[in-house]
Amino acid sequence: MKLVVTDGGNVLDHGTWGDAKLHFANDVQGDYGELEPLVHEVKDYEQDIYIVRNLLGYYRRP
Repeated sequence: MKLVVTDGGNVLDHGTWGDAKLHFANDVQGDYGELEPLVHEVKDYEQDIYIVRNLLGYYRRP
């Protein structure tokens, strides 16, 4: 599952999972051994790649 957020052309962006859920049609037992390293990799994802900007700067554009 992937959440993609863009500014929609108005320089304001917001994204939410909106209480998303995954439902499985079949009760299939999987091998979660490969999933655990990916979870640890995501937890180590760089948190400082996001830029926090002053919203007033958007409204002061000429």
